[in-house]
Amino acid sequence: MYPWLQNTYQGLAQRAIAGRLHHGILLHGPQGLGKTELAEKLAALLLCQRPAATEPCGACQACLLRVAGNHPDWHQIRREKTQISVDQIRDGIQKLSKTAQLSGNKVLIIHEAECFNQASANALLKTLEEPTRGTYILLITHAANRLLPTILSRCEKQPVTPPPLAEGLAWLASQQVNCDEQTLALCANAPLRAKAWCEDEKRLRYDDFAGALTQLQRFEQSPLALASQWQDQAELVCGFSQYWLNHAMYSGQTDSLWSAYQLCLHTQKQLQQAGVNKTLLLTRLLSEPAFSQ
Repeated sequence: MYPWLQNTYQGLAQRAIAGRLHHGILLHGPQGLGKTELAEKLAALLLCQRPAATEPCGACQACLLRVAGNHPDWHQIRREKTQISVDQIRDGIQKLSKTAQLSGNKVLIIHEAECFNQASANALLKTLEEPTRGTYILLITHAANRLLPTILSRCEKQPVTPPPLAEGLAWLASQQVNCDEQTLALCANAPLRAKAWCEDEKRLRYDDFAGALTQLQRFEQSPLALASQWQDQAELVCGFSQYWLNHAMYSGQTDSLWSAYQLCLHTQKQLQQAGVNKTLLLTRLLSEPAFSQ
């Protein structure tokens, strides 16, 4: 269990042991915080036959079956392609409706819950309203705003938040990851996201991005050339651009900086759409006077 999740887990675990845990838990927060690990640890506790305080024992039949991936009362749903289908939800509900095979609890973990479509979300509503005894549904999402209000209203919302900057840097150092404050901040203080970024040798670095902007301002680079080079990391470039613009505003907010920042936000939204021309979007962004003058 990651150190920044301990307090959240302990609060949920204590209520689970006391029989006061809500049957529908929505774990929501930014990517890169370990929400999946938190859900799996809570599921392990709920399924354990001999929990030790707030920890699964790791030795009972239920724990051994879970570790082996064969626990009959532990179910998971992951999206198919871009969505969670109604058939997946119906199959999960059917499994939950059966009597627990180990005479304990039943747990369903739904990953990437923001990928519900209208039909699959509606199919889950009745089970969330009237679950069978000993049934727990753990939903995981980094975009709770994309869930239907009817789903949100039937779940207990448990936020998962980034650790303080110093704690995140300390953990990264303990993992032998060379990460500075700037990099962690660019990753929204999410240590796992920062770790993946720092360990990816092909990932664009902020220093290289900032250096390229200097070349752009000296007319040694063109917006089109940089956009073509960075198109596969367009979302990251938008994040770097926001960070760069924020710091530029400290020296005096100008209309050109604000205009570029607004376009950056708009570009981020456009990049979430399928089939967009990323090179064109980045070219337009990098052609803003704030970047090129």
